Amino acid sequence: MRKGMLPSSSKRLLHVRDNCAAFLGWTLVIRWLESFAILLIGLSSWTLVSGIFAAASWQIAEAPEGNTLFAKLDLAVQLPNLVPVALVLFTPEGWIAVQSRAMTAALLVFGLVDSLWLALAFNVRTETSSVGLLIGAGGGGLLGTLSMIVFFSFAATLQNSASITNMSAGVGGCGLIAQSLAYVRPGSRKYFLALAALQLAGVLAIAALSGPSFLRRARLSEDRLAIDMRVHNCSSDDSENASAYAEVEPEPGRVTCPTMSAPTTADAVEHSGCALIRHWLARHLWGIRSAGLHPLIGVATTCVFEFSMPGLLPFLAPTDDERALFWLTAFWNVSSIVGRLAASCHTLSRFFPANAIQGSILLAAIIWPSATSTSPPIALSLGLVTLFSALHGLVVTSAYVAASGCVSGMAYIGLANQVGALLGSLLSFLLVFGGAMPHDS
Repeated sequence: MRKGMLPSSSKRLLHVRDNCAAFLGWTLVIRWLESFAILLIGLSSWTLVSGIFAAASWQIAEAPEGNTLFAKLDLAVQLPNLVPVALVLFTPEGWIAVQSRAMTAALLVFGLVDSLWLALAFNVRTETSSVGLLIGAGGGGLLGTLSMIVFFSFAATLQNSASITNMSAGVGGCGLIAQSLAYVRPGSRKYFLALAALQLAGVLAIAALSGPSFLRRARLSEDRLAIDMRVHNCSSDDSENASAYAEVEPEPGRVTCPTMSAPTTADAVEHSGCALIRHWLARHLWGIRSAGLHPLIGVATTCVFEFSMPGLLPFLAPTDDERALFWLTAFWNVSSIVGRLAASCHTLSRFFPANAIQGSILLAAIIWPSATSTSPPIALSLGLVTLFSALHGLVVTSAYVAASGCVSGMAYIGLANQVGALLGSLLSFLLVFGGAMPHDS
């Protein structure tokens, strides 16, 4: 070897070092762009529904339904929950996770179409019904309810715990975006067109995350660089080797997938009704175990409470005070993001205390108007609704993070979310139309 020349192994190390320096800033930008794209997808989940409630708070005085408008909208939003329930229970095992990217794209396109419908028909009414808003609420509900099953499964396939938090933050930010736009242009065609622009941003985000795209190719380059760094010890931890790069240790507090034995040939060819039922039950019991019983119960309970509240909001605001109802709706819509962001710092391991506080607030919201025929002081209503929704965001995000160690479990967390939401909207509908709440003239 000539004097001054480096051995080939040293040259390779220098080459990797140069690549590390060259791509360090680039890969950081890619990670931020990917996180922003996931955030946009999350924002596209419930923004239409939040926007419909925000617009309804200004239109309730002239709506044919009066104070019962919110209960009808809540039911229209939650009835499509039957679709994700059917998907989880009756589609082949793992199908949702495999198809999550394509289904996410299809849902975002559907949301864009529904937002355009609302822009055209939001003020279409009959003598007894706000037809335009109710149809739009059904479409927005289908998008939102399916998103809790599909979007989080898609985020889990990215094998990045931050993806779950970013998606959840986007979902929690839906109310903030919808209410901010509603404050500027409440219930107008331009308002729903602005929501359509946000839905279009979600479509572009999923396109950017789908290969062969710019972000996809850049992510592959980042992965290759990470492997090179491991192989050539371009890392501060010299004890790790290339094979260790492929091993992912579960994070503390995470639920990991339980093992499930593969079906035998005899099981595969057995077609009797009893065998099919046994296999179906075993599959879903395994999915429930994957998600974790405590997260499932916590999510279902908080969603029953959270989605019972919208139908009660008109009874917690002073009569004929549209501004008070607007802000009450805004705080209910927006406050969950506080809990979702708090979960990025500390997730719950026990869900009962938060559920108990929510249940107490909901009970007070039912008893006060029904017993006194008046609304509580608006400051008290705003404070309780803020705490109520923040706890909801904390519980839901903590449950998703706990189950993110197993992609199969994510669908069952979403299922618990949506079953709870449907039951909550039915409870609210029965309370309002069953005579428990005071009706306006």
